[in-house]
Amino acid sequence: PIDVFYNYPNPVNDRMTTFRYLVSNVDRIQIKIYSSSGFLVDTIEQNQVITDEYNEIVWDSPNIISGVYLANIIAFSNSNQIDSKITKVLINNKK
Repeated sequence: PIDVFYNYPNPVNDRMTTFRYLVSNVDRIQIKIYSSSGFLVDTIEQNQVITDEYNEIVWDSPNIISGVYLANIIAFSNSNQIDSKITKVLINNKK
């Protein structure tokens, strides 16, 4: 399962943020980022996960407009979804 899931910095001020998570007994993860109106804006996948240690994925959001987004992490084991968590991401991209 997913024990910890968050991103930093939050709010995102310089296009990039790092998602950090801690999982156990997981083969791969997927992070889906949704707009506040529910539209999928990006998907990130990580197929090499270190269990029982912190993992990180950097997300670059240059084309994402400022606003509130939801990041949903989904954990898979043997191709089956076993857990999911959501965190709020505030983006303040200055162009």
